[in-house]
Formats: sequence, structure tokens, C-alpha cells
Amino acid sequence: MKSKKHYVEWLAVLFSLAFTYFLGEEQRWSWFFGFAASSLYFFLVWKKGLLAEAFLHLFYLVMAVMGWMNWGAESGILLQEALELSVHLKLIAFGLAITFLSGFLLKSKTQAKTPYVDAFTTVFSIIGTFLMVGYFRENWLYWIVIDLVSIYLYGMRKMWPTVILFICYTALAINAYYQWQ
Repeated sequence: MKSKKHYVEWLAVLFSLAFTYFLGEEQRWSWFFGFAASSLYFFLVWKKGLLAEAFLHLFYLVMAVMGWMNWGAESGILLQEALELSVHLKLIAFGLAITFLSGFLLKSKTQAKTPYVDAFTTVFSIIGTFLMVGYFRENWLYWIVIDLVSIYLYGMRKMWPTVILFICYTALAINAYYQWQ
């Protein structure tokens, strides 16, 4: 059973990388890979008892469907105009407020070792996903920051395959930012 779980985890990693790569290349079917990766990760984290992570992957499943549906029929992605700086400042302020509240709750109610960093990556992943599904180019800037913080987070936990995944994510997000013009 353990080797099967390991195989499923690596398959989820590959689907995750395929999703990010192909979305950066503006391929609609990238959302299929995102849906598949989140389905597998939901199963994996649920079995580990990571309920918040399971919820996040359910959210990603819904967002994959929305991303597929928001795709332009003939022209590919329907890239939106850049958001005003004031909108980004409000999103960041909102995200930081929710991060600190969530981090405080995690710290006071659980045995979380890095509650504020965990909260940051979760909160800003949700914000980044909404920007991604809305086809705002700036989503990739959010993901670069999220991925760099995730490298730190998983490095502290000595989860080296996941660190490698987030290093790849960072490179793919940088590439995608320049692709989405």
C-alpha cells in the first residue's frame, strides 16, 4: 500500500507541473491536469488527516472547472486588463489580515509548527487562484511569491521532493508571466 501511495503522490506532482506548464503556454486542457492533480492530492491529504489541505484541494477542483469554462472559445484565454495598483494593495492587505487571523487561530488551537507561514501560503493561494481563473496576468507574480515562501516552508520540514516541486513552480510561474502578454 505504501508504494502505491508513493506512486499516486508522484503522479499528482507530475499532473501539478503539467497544469502549471500548459497553463503558462495558454493551453485550455491544462485545466484537466489541474483537476486531476487536485483530485489525487485531495485523496492523499484526506488520508493523512490534513483537513484544511483537503478543503483547499476541493476549492482547486471547483476552480479548475471554472478555469475551463472561462476559456475563450476560439481565441484561447481571455486575458483581462491589468488590475489597478490600488486593487492589488487591497488584495494584499486583505490577504495579510486573513493570514494573521488564521495564523493566530492555528497557533492557539492546533499544534502547527509554522502557523503563520502555513496560513500565508493557503490564503494567498486562494487569492492567486481567483486571479488565475480570471485570467489576470498578475496572478503569476502572486504565485512567484507563494512558491518562494513554500520552498522555505517545505525546506524547514525537510520535504525535499516538494521543495523541488516548488522550485519548478517558481520557474514555470516566471516563464508564464512573460508568456501571458
